[in-house]
Amino acid sequence: MVPHFSYYLKVFLNQYSNTPTTNQNLCNIPLPFTKFDALPKSDKLLHGQFDTVVAIVNIDAESTELIDMI
Repeated sequence: MVPHFSYYLKVFLNQYSNTPTTNQNLCNIPLPFTKFDALPKSDKLLHGQFDTVVAIVNIDAESTELIDMI
């Protein structure tokens, strides 16, 4: 687990919010999701299943999956 990941993800997402708040207030605001769907490294999955990346470029959203790219 990455230390303070949730907080820094909130800081990043807050930059693109229609109603941004102060960084101090972010601790009181929940993320709009509860988990990432990723599998860690294991004997069968040496590199894990995939890495989750959240990137916001504009108001349009897309989802991309890369299969067998390792």
